[in-house]
Amino acid sequence: MAPPQANNVTNASIEAIVQATCAGVGKALVSADDVRERGVDQELAVGSGIDLSQYTPGESVVANIGLTPGGVSQITGIASDQGVTGARDNVRGQGDMAGPPVNDQITAPKTKKKKKNKR
Repeated sequence: MAPPQANNVTNASIEAIVQATCAGVGKALVSADDVRERGVDQELAVGSGIDLSQYTPGESVVANIGLTPGGVSQITGIASDQGVTGARDNVRGQGDMAGPPVNDQITAPKTKKKKKNKR
């Protein structure tokens, strides 16, 4: 099987820092550089059904983006990436990153203890 060609890639996942949002025009300004050393932000269109008001400047997010031969077409899904709290915040996962409710009680399967033979 031949490796995929770059022009066949249709989506990707990114980690970014929200720099600004403009819900009125459906765009977000994001940066992959949290200390802004590069000084380069990326303006991305946002797919329908994604509520940008849930994200604030400086917030870490993960996002799925759709790609076209000309570049990025739009954000197709977005979720918080603010550590454990953000990872468990399923309400803020939107678009193709919306998920089921998170179970905060992680349990290991129960195993029966072996009885010791008395001699």
